[in-house]
Amino acid sequence: MMEPQVSRALRERFLGRAATLLLLGLALALAACAPEHEARLAPGQPFPDLSLTSLDGAPMETAGRDGRVLVLNVWATWCPPCRREMPSLQRLAAAVDPRRVMIAGLTVDRDLNLAREFVLQNRIAFPNYADPDMAIANGRLAVVGFPETFIVGPDGRLAARLVGPREWDAPEILSALQALSRGERASFR
Repeated sequence: MMEPQVSRALRERFLGRAATLLLLGLALALAACAPEHEARLAPGQPFPDLSLTSLDGAPMETAGRDGRVLVLNVWATWCPPCRREMPSLQRLAAAVDPRRVMIAGLTVDRDLNLAREFVLQNRIAFPNYADPDMAIANGRLAVVGFPETFIVGPDGRLAARLVGPREWDAPEILSALQALSRGERASFR
């Protein structure tokens, strides 16, 4: 009578380990098949030229190359943290001098009507651009998570890349953006 219980315990432990190894193998196989990103863009490097079209069909301005700071937020409507941080990005856009700092969004939504609706419903006035096939996000920017924000200095070099939501209108961020727009070093966290 004791033997079936021992066998059952051993069998369950074996199956548990086999399942773990199978999942690990599957994860490694998927990682090997994942699209290759360009080298990860690091602070201090020149920000790449991006050919973007807005949700309204307009081409992207040359912020980050025209002496202005660019805050480019990569987001999606299906990303709850992205949705939560958008109002603070709008407040930031209203608080900065647009001649010195440009706030812009880059949505990776496949359904651009959803993105347009979200922007309208939330009264987001700063420009938003579309990357529905994620060619820019996955390729040129090598985004690792959503939301991810790229802060480009007036010299066209990446000053910071921040993964995760922020309160963009916080005093320390406003102060850092003002310093960066004057060509000074700035710290973003």
